[in-house]
Amino acid sequence: MLESGESTFLAGKLSMRAIPAEVTALIEPFMHRRRFATGQFLMQQGDTAKSIMVLDEGVVEIFTTDESGTRQHINKGSRGDVLGEMALLSGEPRSASVLALSDVKALVLPAERFHELAHDHPALSVVLTKLVADRLAGSGPDVLHGKTFHDYRIVRRLGRGGMSIVYEAIDPNGQHVALKMMSHSLVYDDFGREQFEREVRAIESLNHENIVRVFGRFAAFHSFFMIMEHCRGANLSEVIKYNGPLPEEEIRKIVGQLAAAVLAAHDSGLVHRDIKPANIMLIPEGTVKLMDFGLAAPVIDESLSQYAKHVVGTPRYMAPEQLDGKPAGFPADYFSFGAVVYELLTGKPLFAERKLSQLRKRHAQWNFPDYDVLRPTKNEWSRQLLAECLIRDPQKRRPDLSAIAKWAAPVDAGMLPGGNADTGKTGWEDETIME
Repeated sequence: MLESGESTFLAGKLSMRAIPAEVTALIEPFMHRRRFATGQFLMQQGDTAKSIMVLDEGVVEIFTTDESGTRQHINKGSRGDVLGEMALLSGEPRSASVLALSDVKALVLPAERFHELAHDHPALSVVLTKLVADRLAGSGPDVLHGKTFHDYRIVRRLGRGGMSIVYEAIDPNGQHVALKMMSHSLVYDDFGREQFEREVRAIESLNHENIVRVFGRFAAFHSFFMIMEHCRGANLSEVIKYNGPLPEEEIRKIVGQLAAAVLAAHDSGLVHRDIKPANIMLIPEGTVKLMDFGLAAPVIDESLSQYAKHVVGTPRYMAPEQLDGKPAGFPADYFSFGAVVYELLTGKPLFAERKLSQLRKRHAQWNFPDYDVLRPTKNEWSRQLLAECLIRDPQKRRPDLSAIAKWAAPVDAGMLPGGNADTGKTGWEDETIME
């Protein structure tokens, strides 16, 4: 049982993490004080999670040890920090060790008590899952490096986004794959979780050379994983940054492959809703891959109306109707498609603005750009394509994707950053928003 001073301290720290005062009051009777001497382990990597702790006094080091015995510093902890929540929530062995760098006093909640309380008071789990999400998505060392989930061994973290973290992993047959893990911040977010599950369903139904493949899915680590094709190369955002405006003959090949991918999705009744350079990979073989179907939805899905209150996607690539939070059909993809072509031609985004209010104003005053200024060395095909896509009225957007797809051809991989190099990037770090 905690003393009155410790109860006040605990309430202050946990209330800062949005746990209601009444839940904190329920936790207190089950916590006890424990002291650790300098050099003593509070927790050790590989152990079963038997408790969660809140530091009261002293400083600790958090680190991992790899297969060779090399120690990798992650962080230091001090008064008010929560320790052990990752293993407690996931049911996996502890992923890191915690060592006392000074004499330490910690407040300890046994695992069985935590699970009892979390079952009756979900707010406790919500807060701790967000702590896990923050730690996994942080800029420090990857705490999942070397871990194995469902026989997939994680090699490295490839990228982070608002809805997921993507890892390179090795499957049971020794092949490299990408594991896309739903962010723990969405575990108790019905809308976000549905978007992640929607992506799995969307891509599983597609089988096209220009769309990243999904091989399966599984639940682990108190989250959900999607097993995906690991695309080496660079996304088009990186290609444009490296090269500037691309040669029109290469743009035509890229656009043809992208049109084939979008057409395949549309033929399956799916609207991508987040087409942008960062979601399009160029791999060393010269193939273009459309990825990240996290916002994809069936065009005839009546449930789309429930998303009208949400603005989902990447603002500067959205169609006007999508930016207004209205259900987005095939024409929304056409507008985004045109915005990608514009950026390939000019080396710059169609819209420089990032704020929703500014973008809505631009769309309200939208006029097709002066093409002669845009691209002096123009070809008629690009002028016509932009004119058919970048129209405010969705009913007037009518690009012939079937005809455009015939332009598809292998792209010069020499445009990859470093020249036909594997950058290790996969386009997962993006500016997708959900409002």
